[in-house]
Amino acid sequence: MIKVNDLKKRNKNRYIVSLNDKDYDVDENLILHYHLVKGKIIDDDSVLDEIIADIPYYDFYDIALSYIEKKLKSSGEIKFYLKRKGASEEIIQRIVSYFVEHHLIDDERYLQVLIDHYLINGYGPNVIINKAKEKLIPSNIISAVDFDDYSEELAEYCQKIAQKKLKLIKDTDKNQIKIKLQRYLLSRGYEYYMINNIVKEIL
Repeated sequence: MIKVNDLKKRNKNRYIVSLNDKDYDVDENLILHYHLVKGKIIDDDSVLDEIIADIPYYDFYDIALSYIEKKLKSSGEIKFYLKRKGASEEIIQRIVSYFVEHHLIDDERYLQVLIDHYLINGYGPNVIINKAKEKLIPSNIISAVDFDDYSEELAEYCQKIAQKKLKLIKDTDKNQIKIKLQRYLLSRGYEYYMINNIVKEIL
């Protein structure tokens, strides 16, 4: 038998709960999950082991929740962050699975946001893919993107930034202008075949 002898709020998200006269510093989500209130009696002794085992889970759950609440994060970023904080692989996987199941994170949606952002800012597939990798979006999700679906937008934005760059190039030699434009567009992540087509159009 387990008795909740006492329950006191320590600060915003933390409680001191006394179970069978032993104090535990726990996250409020653990209190809510187990419906712990002062004076409650739990007949199943094994629940105490479950509660104790869940203390670090809910501690890291709260840390992860704070991490994702301000801006989008990928599952990989959350895993990396929690690992640095000292969470076990089991806890990390459990938290990430919960977040995915409850739509708190969505790697495909996150990747689409990245694609839209970098497309409109004049970046091509190679830069977008590298940015997605930096955000630790799973490789299978990145590789599933077909940039042929964005061919019109890519050509439009590639041409726009090429024309802007052309105005800034001081060389008068056409070959040098071509080389500088190609290098610039390559650095922006565009494919070579598209670069050649755009450069031919504007020169």
